[in-house]
Amino acid sequence: MRFTLSTGSLYTYGLNRIFALAQEAGFDGIEVLADVDFDTRQPAYLLQLAERYAMPIFSVHATFWPRRLPAWPAKHPESIARTAELATAVGAEIVVLHLPFRNERAYGRWLRAQLTDLQAKYPNLIFAVENMPLQWVRWWPFGPLNFWRMNTLKAWSKFPHLTLDTTHVATRGWDLLELYAGLRGQIAHVHLSNARRLGRRRVQEHRRLEDGFLPLGDFLARLAADGYAGVVTVEQNPLALDAQDEAQVRRHLREQVAFCRAHGGGPEETRRPDWRAALRQLVLWLDEAGVGYKVVGGTGVALHGVAVPVHDVDLEMSVEDTYRFQQRFAEQTLEPVALRESETYRSHFGRFEIAGLIVEVMGDLQRREDGRWTPTSTLTEATVNLAGVPVRVPWLEEETLAYIRRGRMGRAALCLPHCDHERLLSLLRGERRIYVI
Repeated sequence: MRFTLSTGSLYTYGLNRIFALAQEAGFDGIEVLADVDFDTRQPAYLLQLAERYAMPIFSVHATFWPRRLPAWPAKHPESIARTAELATAVGAEIVVLHLPFRNERAYGRWLRAQLTDLQAKYPNLIFAVENMPLQWVRWWPFGPLNFWRMNTLKAWSKFPHLTLDTTHVATRGWDLLELYAGLRGQIAHVHLSNARRLGRRRVQEHRRLEDGFLPLGDFLARLAADGYAGVVTVEQNPLALDAQDEAQVRRHLREQVAFCRAHGGGPEETRRPDWRAALRQLVLWLDEAGVGYKVVGGTGVALHGVAVPVHDVDLEMSVEDTYRFQQRFAEQTLEPVALRESETYRSHFGRFEIAGLIVEVMGDLQRREDGRWTPTSTLTEATVNLAGVPVRVPWLEEETLAYIRRGRMGRAALCLPHCDHERLLSLLRGERRIYVI
């Protein structure tokens, strides 16, 4: 689990200042909210900031009001497509979308019918639709109103990926933990803030994590227990952070990070490295050394955008490259590379700990069938963008079929919504050779 700061939390500040404060406080990265400032929409500048402060951009939040942005598409579908281009350019993983307002019927139709097409065009991004709040207005004192289309639990359940905004849940008076349990399989991103009561029924949104009635500590603990490997973005109001006083902002941001670390996992969890950052560095080393590889198993699936926990990294490579890998990482060896076999599999296998990450390498992976050893390595290959570094992985469709073959139907069910229909059919028809079938 990684904890980031939304630039929207301090939208009254400049981006350079926000990146610096996020780094100082100990956040893992940044969510950029695209707004009227060109700085938030220029990838070259954003990458400069990310490199200067070692603050990767994990998510980009599409603008609420595209018509108000200069030199930007006026309609939501084109605006979201441009946001996807921006997210890809800065190496982000998530694009956060808002639901349509009541008068945005065309945008609502597009979300239902064509968001999946945009997802297919950008397979390395996750488009996560955010639940929206109910709002009080002066001319209607009887209760909060819903100004958004598709802003119901039934409608949310139809989106493959959701951004769960905790303070928006509070405006409905719902139990946060119960809602999370019902939507857990779809939650790809989290916006984290508390809510404070104003009178008997009204709430004040986007408060600091410790300032409100939501059980955010229990919520983070539940995420950690469920192996949530995604991003949790602290998204608060500048006034909640006392933005008029930078010293107070510094103190509050440190407290938000401490809260996340304390409740998002125990000491061991806190010390666990960011597997994406560690894998990115490992891939750079492998490319420099000319070692061929593919990231397979759960990590490869997670790189395709499937919400699965990542505990270690499995690398498929040639037999020769497994021993070259061992030479490069001799001091990090836990189990030296050797031909090993179990009842079901055999390969030239080695185990390493690199930058705190457990890495297992396999050369010439084979499976026992009818008393004989047969090849079972992956045969397809694709690349995914990991913070600007291309990483080699098998097709998600091949991994999905491998899960089905091994009887891991639950994992296959998580993968299927992310699969490309035509690729999957080509494998099932035998048009592309794989060892799974």
